[in-house]
Amino acid sequence: MIFAWLTWTYRLIVFAGIALAVYLLFFKVLGLFLFAVEIAWFIVRPVWSEAKVWIARRGETGAARSAFLVLLAGLVLMALFVPWQREVSGDAWLHPARTQTIYSPFAARVLALHEPGVVREGAVLVELDSPGHTGARVAARGCGGGAAPGWPAASDAPMAPRGAT
Repeated sequence: MIFAWLTWTYRLIVFAGIALAVYLLFFKVLGLFLFAVEIAWFIVRPVWSEAKVWIARRGETGAARSAFLVLLAGLVLMALFVPWQREVSGDAWLHPARTQTIYSPFAARVLALHEPGVVREGAVLVELDSPGHTGARVAARGCGGGAAPGWPAASDAPMAPRGAT
């Protein structure tokens, strides 16, 4: 009896492993078809034929053995419905699919950063401050009245450091 159960367990493991390998090695449609054939032919068909023999010969077994088999079948069915641990944890790094590098048009100090998470359209991502920004404008104005490349024209009013987004 123990040899029979060990043989069935061995067959189940070997043929389920072969079916999984066949499924993974072929392209998905053929792999799925061959997996189903493997499971049906080498696992379900022998179990079904063995179950038919057991049913046909149930009169030959004693009540204790029948009760044991019913109890065993019930335990197997209960084990199938017990929730298994589905949570898998591990260390990982999450990287965005696409990043955007932003450069300040002038040397600046970071005043504030947007908190990590969802960013809405028009949100300020970073606030910059540049004390040297005013001096650059005044120097550009003093060198012929034009603005430095990339800067708006300077006015006569003194300028305060400005934040950028």
